[in-house]
Amino acid sequence: MDAACGGDGKVPLYSSNFRFADVDIAIVHNEAVRVIVEIEESGMNPVHIFGKFLASALSTHFSKGKEYYPLESVLFIQIVDTSKLNEKSGKLDQFEAIEKAIKSVIPLKAVRC
Repeated sequence: MDAACGGDGKVPLYSSNFRFADVDIAIVHNEAVRVIVEIEESGMNPVHIFGKFLASALSTHFSKGKEYYPLESVLFIQIVDTSKLNEKSGKLDQFEAIEKAIKSVIPLKAVRC
């Protein structure tokens, strides 16, 4: 877990030797990352939300120190705090459209850098 979620630091995802993203939570099972959780409290624009998804989807592994875990059949969960949004703002509809757009491209074609 990321320090903001009660963990001990960053949770970096990589492709080759390049850091693509820091996620909030990565759950490892059977020596591979199986679940990624992102919690959005401030970056609520579409580019930010799409970017978190795509950066995670294009990553190949989680690594910290000497620990190395490949991403395999990952469940991506993105939690967006909507408690402070005005219902008339259209943001909830926008989030639903983003969810629908992401679901329309899943599963993603395997791309390796």
